[in-house]
Amino acid sequence: AFSTADGVPSLRGSLGAARQGTTDTICGAIAVYLLFGLVWTLSYAAIEVAAPGSFTVVGSSVEDSARFERFLGFSFTTLTTLGSGHITPTTPQAAAAANLEAITGQMYLAVFIARLVALQLVQSTAKEKNAE
Repeated sequence: AFSTADGVPSLRGSLGAARQGTTDTICGAIAVYLLFGLVWTLSYAAIEVAAPGSFTVVGSSVEDSARFERFLGFSFTTLTTLGSGHITPTTPQAAAAANLEAITGQMYLAVFIARLVALQLVQSTAKEKNAE
C-alpha cells in the first residue's frame, strides 16, 4: 500500500534524477508539493495532540482547533506563504514547524520547479531549432 511517508521520498528521488522537463515530470513535482502540504497537515495535528493549545484559532473554541480541515487550510496557506492569519502558532515548536514549512515550500518552488520548467523550455527550443 502507498503511504505518504514512503511516497514523498520515492517521488522526490525519481523527480530529482530527472534530466528532462517533461509535462509528466512537472505534474509529478506538483504532486510532491501537494503531498508536502498533507504531511505538514499531519505534523500540525500531531503537535496539537501532543501539546494542546499549540495553535490559536480565530473564532473557534479550543477543542475545535484540532480538526484536520483547519490544519489542512493552515498548512497550504503556510506552504504557499499566503498567511491568512486564521490560525496562529502559540508554542515555539508550532512556530518552528510553520517557519520550516514556509521555507520548504518556497525553496521547492524556486529551485526545483523552476529547474524543471527551465529544462522543458531548453528542450522545446532545441526541438524548434532542429526542426528548422
